[in-house]
Amino acid sequence: MLCVQLQVVEGGRQPVLRTHLDLTTNGITELMYNVSHGPHHGRLDVMDVGLVTILRRNTAYFSSRELMTERVFYVHDDSETKRDSFHFVALSSEEEDFQYVGVFHVDILLKNDNTPVRAVDKVFQIVTGGERLLTGRDLRYSDADIDTQPKDIIYTRRGIPNGGIYQASDPTVPMFEFTQDDLDNFRVLFRHEGDEYGKVGLWITDGQFYANGVLEVRASGPFVAVANNTGLVVQRGGVGVISAVNLSAETNLNLWGQQLEFEVTENPHHGHLQLQHEASRFTQQDLENGHLAYHHDNGTAVND
Repeated sequence: MLCVQLQVVEGGRQPVLRTHLDLTTNGITELMYNVSHGPHHGRLDVMDVGLVTILRRNTAYFSSRELMTERVFYVHDDSETKRDSFHFVALSSEEEDFQYVGVFHVDILLKNDNTPVRAVDKVFQIVTGGERLLTGRDLRYSDADIDTQPKDIIYTRRGIPNGGIYQASDPTVPMFEFTQDDLDNFRVLFRHEGDEYGKVGLWITDGQFYANGVLEVRASGPFVAVANNTGLVVQRGGVGVISAVNLSAETNLNLWGQQLEFEVTENPHHGHLQLQHEASRFTQQDLENGHLAYHHDNGTAVND
């Protein structure tokens, strides 16, 4: 008996051959395979004798004769999945009285078939005449291929009308090419020179597909400002987490995370803020990590 894993290219189709699945033994030559649990990321099709027309699409059964004539096909749904399988029960005629319960496995060979797309689109703020790290918070491209890593997303900069891009570890060395991994790990430095506003042309690739992008740069005096303040809805007597979705700050300085601190100048009147204890100060990192909570005091007030 034989049950060997099938390999299929992402989005492709392959016949299930007798070299993959063959349960015939001495005296048992005709089997009916009933699919008890179909594939999760594809389907099984049975073709006609000429292999032109689909005889049974997403079939729930196939025969050993259809296997022998190479008419049973696994068709992948083009999703970003590495494995699939289907469960089956193989039955012989009543006279032979043979039954086999098994699982057939499919190995999906992923391919690079997605173009990088922008995941973070914002104006890069910098102090006039100053330097600031350019990070993944400011510039991010990704693609839907699950095997694509940040180091695989490569940026090539073109003209920079109001500054330059340099290695953070050695600001005398210009960078003409960098990766998303470089941005995420604070290896890229932008230095402002010239006009307050400019657009940096970018060419982005994952090694196969390409995209064109623009990084907008705006220089101004140093500032820290509230970026968003949505408010929070909490049930009476309940607790609500205040995250960066509700409240966050932005700055054109090299500050982020724990370095951006919020000070409570007026406490809530009908509840209290809490980190690990009642809080009068909290940071941007507390918000990003979801560590700050508002506890309502169970009173009748509807606003705080």
